[in-house]
Amino acid sequence: MHHTSLGRDGPERLAAIKLFAELSGGQRQMLARLLDELTADLGEQVVREGEFGHEFLVIEQGTADVFQNGERINTLGPGDFFGEMAILEDGVPRSATVIATTPLRAIALTARFMREMRDRWPSIGEQIDHAAAVHRESDARRAAGS
Repeated sequence: MHHTSLGRDGPERLAAIKLFAELSGGQRQMLARLLDELTADLGEQVVREGEFGHEFLVIEQGTADVFQNGERINTLGPGDFFGEMAILEDGVPRSATVIATTPLRAIALTARFMREMRDRWPSIGEQIDHAAAVHRESDARRAAGS
């Protein structure tokens, strides 16, 4: 995996992602200066179940499979995000492994920046909180069914 700055076209790239679409052009421009881009090759492990996470990722291009306890449980694509539980809940390890199934490009938000973003733009925080709740429910249903 490789991290770089988002680049000059960052505001336009963020506008194309549903999670950031409601922000003004100025807000996206400010946000783009603070975010990183993560790229991963086909077959590369992006996050590992059980490890402590420090970033939240939104897929911009490509796809990835999500594995829990070695079983594929989901496929993610552009606009989907993951890693929110590890950074929203202090001390919680990653609940799944994510492996790129194509070359992948994602927007990365660190835990520290995520908290600041949630304070500045509560509606984005609410979307992320909702997604985290859905992921927790799904994990609980899977655990109950095992």
